[in-house]
Order: sequence, then C-alpha cells, then structure tokens
Amino acid sequence: DLVRSRGLGDVYKRQAHKSEPSEIARTAAARVVAYAESCEPGKTLPIARLVSKATGDTLVLDATTQEHLELVRTNDGDTRGALLTQIDETKTSMGARLLRARLLAPSNDVATIRARHDAVSFYLENPGLRGEVRARLAKIADLERIAVKLLTARAAPRDLVKLLRALEEIPCIMQEIARSESTLAALGGRGTGQAAFDPCEASRALLSRALEPEPGPKPGGGDVLREGYDAELDEARKLARGGQELLVVLETRLREETQIGSLKLKYTRVFGWYIELTKTHVARAPTSWRRKQTVATGERYTNDELDALSDKVAHAEDRLAARETQLFAELVRTLAEDASRIRTPVSYTHLTLPTSDL
Repeated sequence: DLVRSRGLGDVYKRQAHKSEPSEIARTAAARVVAYAESCEPGKTLPIARLVSKATGDTLVLDATTQEHLELVRTNDGDTRGALLTQIDETKTSMGARLLRARLLAPSNDVATIRARHDAVSFYLENPGLRGEVRARLAKIADLERIAVKLLTARAAPRDLVKLLRALEEIPCIMQEIARSESTLAALGGRGTGQAAFDPCEASRALLSRALEPEPGPKPGGGDVLREGYDAELDEARKLARGGQELLVVLETRLREETQIGSLKLKYTRVFGWYIELTKTHVARAPTSWRRKQTVATGERYTNDELDALSDKVAHAEDRLAARETQLFAELVRTLAEDASRIRTPVSYTHLTLPTSDL
C-alpha cells in the first residue's frame, strides 16, 4: 500500500524475458522506504522509482564464494590482499563503486564482455588520450552523492563548488575524446561521444553565475553567493559591510543641500540616528525634517531618508543572513530538479572507458 500510495507501484522495471518482482520483493521495498522515512518524521524521501535488478545477465556469487575467492576481503578479513584492492586504480568514487559491482556480479553476456575488452585495449593503445581522460576524471567529485544531497536539501556550499568543478570537466573530457578520430570505433559508431555525456549546461551556468569561487561553509554570512546574483542580497551585503560609509555620504550631501557646514549625523542607543543642528542654524532646517529632540546646544531632527537608511543599516546583518539562506535553498531546489541529469555523466561506460579508468 505504501508503494502504491507513493505512486511507485507501477514503475518496477520489467526486464525483457524477466518476470515482475514478487510480492515479497514489493513488501521488502515498501518496508525499507517506510523505515527510512520513519527516521525523519515529516519528510518524504525523494524516490522517483523502484527498479528490480535482474540477475540473469550476471553471475550470482554468494557470500561464501566471494569469501573463498577473496574478491573484496581476504579470508582473515583484511582488504589489502583482496583482488579489488589490487586492481582498483579508479579515479572517481563512482568508478570505484562500479568496479566493485562488476567484480561481485560479473557479466555473462559475451557481447558485453567483448565490448569491455575492446575498450580496455583501445585505451591501452592510446596512452596519451588515456592519461588526459584519467587526469580529468580525477577532478570529478562524487556526483551520485551530491545528487542525493540536492534531493534531500542537505547540500552545502562546498558541495556545489565540487559539482560546478565536475560539470566544468565534462566538456573537457568530451573534447579530449572527440579529438581522436579512431574513438569512433571504440564508441560503436556513435560519433564523437557528445551524446553520451550530458554536461548539464543549465546547471553549470547557474552555478557559475550564483556561486562564489571559495564560498563559506554555510549560507548566511554573505560569502556564498556572488555579487550581482540578486539585487536585494547585494543591497543587504552593501549595507552590512558599508552602512557607515553610506551615512557619511548622506551627511555630506545634507551639508551641501542646506549649506550648513556644522550639520552632523549622530547616533545614540535611545534615539538612534539623527541630524544635529546648533541653535544658530535651527531656522534653516527644511520643513520636511521632523524634530526629534531639543537639547541645550540645539535641535535634533530626522527625515524619511535617514529613517529608511538607519533602519536598513540596523537590520542589514539579519536581512543579509535571511536573504542568502533563502536564495541558497532556492538554488539547491532548482539544481535538485536536474538531479537525474547530474547523475548521467557518472556512467562513463557509455563512452566505453575501461573500468580501470573510471
């Protein structure tokens, strides 16, 4: 019932010549979802679909077989002497997980096996291209985990920096591969490989426009989003960092407009900001000014412009924190809409890169 209520009941992936998941499998999936959601009451997991994993195209290696073969751990539980440790030269976390998955569930499809062998041979015969692609892959963060953080609204500013840098590397990898005409054969005749990658250009452009190159650890300090990204944020940041300067500018302008050289802007905790005139110049105060306090040496005034500016300065830090936090949350939500596409560049096997280069 839970699976059906979430709209997931009819999205099990039916494999060709494979039967639909059993009722036991459906119940198990529902219980996993229910348990996960119970850990965070009030939140709904961003699950788009439940997919059945067919095992017909891979060898089934049970835990005992894996242990005897020492695929991931040796018989004494150590990982250092296991096969995976010896062959894992991957450059990304996604590649490492893919290598492990392939090792624990080897393909038994002859065409797939031959395609992988051909890919390995191709890159071994083209060390220059292999070195360039590996160097680029080493700069790519864990896009799968970042996508999950986006979907669960847990992404931090530095996660977005990693995402941006990864998305900037994708076109470079595409260019490196496109340079080699012989890559056509390795790609199965699919052209330069540009269609195999999704560079998520809209997300990359948004991040480039929004994000500071070296943002703070969390939004709210005014050092996460770029100047020019949002006018209201820019104003709050300017007031928070340069409010005193704006008050000096206003004081200078009021002196010029009234031709009163002794005019001063001052501040007290009780009365806030005010315009102070000595008794000699009280008669020259503009009629639009409002008397705020009479003192022995003269009068204290305010006007609409000073009230507005002083209020902005007083609340600038709060406004800055609130606005940047709001904008960052909106940015994460927008990127989350692209989460499935952000995962797409992870599947480098679409370019038939050998597993060792992932």
